[in-house]
Amino acid sequence: MKDFTIKAYKDLLDSLIEQRYVFLPFNTFITNIHPKAVCLRHDVDLLPYNSLEFATIQTQHNIKGTYYFRDKRFEQRKDS
Repeated sequence: MKDFTIKAYKDLLDSLIEQRYVFLPFNTFITNIHPKAVCLRHDVDLLPYNSLEFATIQTQHNIKGTYYFRDKRFEQRKDS
């Protein structure tokens, strides 16, 4: 998904719901095989407010997702 707008996200979820997909958090997704499962994984580094909006939308649909936060203080520098 290259369009990270709120509208595109809502449209995607609506389409998946209409097609009767099951939404699973990452830890459940990797241990339970389901033919129509979706794991929503979000990186919260560049657009944290979008991630908050995505979480709000998911809550409204009773959907769980997985959010990854990266602490840049612990990244290796390229010149090290």
